[in-house]
Amino acid sequence: RDFLSWTAENVFASVALYQRDGLDLTGHGQPVRVQTAYVTPEFFQTLDVRPLLGRLPRPDEFTPGAPRPLVLSYGFWQQQFGGAPEAVGRGVRIGGFPATIVGVLPKGMEFPRDVQMWYPYRGAANPSNMAPDNFIFYSLARQRADRTLDQTRAQLAALAVPVEREFPAKRRGVTVTAVPLRDWMVGEQLTRTLWVLL
Repeated sequence: RDFLSWTAENVFASVALYQRDGLDLTGHGQPVRVQTAYVTPEFFQTLDVRPLLGRLPRPDEFTPGAPRPLVLSYGFWQQQFGGAPEAVGRGVRIGGFPATIVGVLPKGMEFPRDVQMWYPYRGAANPSNMAPDNFIFYSLARQRADRTLDQTRAQLAALAVPVEREFPAKRRGVTVTAVPLRDWMVGEQLTRTLWVLL
């Protein structure tokens, strides 16, 4: 619900949702447990990531019933497929569903951390996902060039006010803000520790 509001109000240059999951990959040697992330169509655009090999999921592949495309991390591609270019286009099964490997990301692209495979999130049309207290997703955004971080935070706070009024029991005290990615990944505690060591 919040994500759609941010999109409609043009808060960010681009914004995406993602969530981690652990699934079994079969159809290629021995079954293996894979750390995956399902993402909305804007995910790779927001990170400004291009594939090393193959392609990224197309917009039509984010709709229910479409063939399921998989994008591999560089490390997983090397580990499980020996870095073979022929891995792109290969059919496998992920979490019991048929899927096709469509691309490999460049070395060093590991977001969220330790994720080995990305695939499209297809549940945006599910009414349960519109609940005002559905906080199961992470959001990632690219700030607009004509906005400061404080301006972005102010708009997010303003958009949260009517939602809290409409759903006081579920949204009272809920804060919506924007945190620079580096700060979120490093964290205040690590920053303080590094200063002490310095």
